[in-house]
Amino acid sequence: MPLVPAYIVDAKYDVLAWNVLAVHFIGDLSAYPERDRNMIRWMFRSDRLREPGAESLRFVRATVADLRAAYGRYPGDAGIESLVTELLGTSPAFARMWAEHDVQVRRGVRKTVVHPVAGPLEFECQLLHISDSDQRMIVYCADPGSPTEAAFRALAAEAATRQA
Repeated sequence: MPLVPAYIVDAKYDVLAWNVLAVHFIGDLSAYPERDRNMIRWMFRSDRLREPGAESLRFVRATVADLRAAYGRYPGDAGIESLVTELLGTSPAFARMWAEHDVQVRRGVRKTVVHPVAGPLEFECQLLHISDSDQRMIVYCADPGSPTEAAFRALAAEAATRQA
């Protein structure tokens, strides 16, 4: 999938794999220890969460609700329990959201981001569920012919040139 950013996460949002275009959105995780590749941990360490916009806040709340759904599906899972315990102790924002007992399974969402190189982008963030492993492939899908699709193609061409 060279023309769309894509990555795979597990039930607790550890990033397991990613393609070259995903690096433009989630960073190059190959230099990080596996423990530091958790998206929920990043969210609650981020300065952006201190004053989130409405779209960001909805996304964060939905992610916490999805984590709570995984917590219910896998009672006693050491990795999920450890992450929840850590965040309850380090993030008052996470603790407030966790206490709301919201449960939902994540689905696709339309996102708007301002990329530092490509500028404003709008795309559908599709989640493809792999049920036997509870992994999800997250794919950023631009509308055909849109400026975002052109930006994804330009980023892919740049990545291909660097690899060559």
